[in-house]
Amino acid sequence: MPYDLKLNQFSTEEEAVALATAAGQFPMAFDFDTVHNDFHWHNFEAMLYVVSGEITITERDTGDACTLTSGSTIRATTPQLVHKEDTEGYRAVLGFLSDPAEIKQPIDRDPALLA
Repeated sequence: MPYDLKLNQFSTEEEAVALATAAGQFPMAFDFDTVHNDFHWHNFEAMLYVVSGEITITERDTGDACTLTSGSTIRATTPQLVHKEDTEGYRAVLGFLSDPAEIKQPIDRDPALLA
């Protein structure tokens, strides 16, 4: 499996931040509006901690999809995993594995750049 998905890992945003901090990550909380995007990849690594709402992540190569709800975490175990996201809105803590100030734009990268 190209990602590590865990359910029921925490109950509050504060607990998600504490988990990220304890893991040596750089935690930042975000509210995401409705998203139905195309397949893409990211040039950074992060753990996603879903605080409220839900998001479905679909992997391009296998078509496998997983839906994360409150208390779920996910981290890609395959670098540059091509995926898409579908949500009607959710709140999450992203635990960046490196300083988020160093992330280069754009966040969502075209899969053609991997060829």
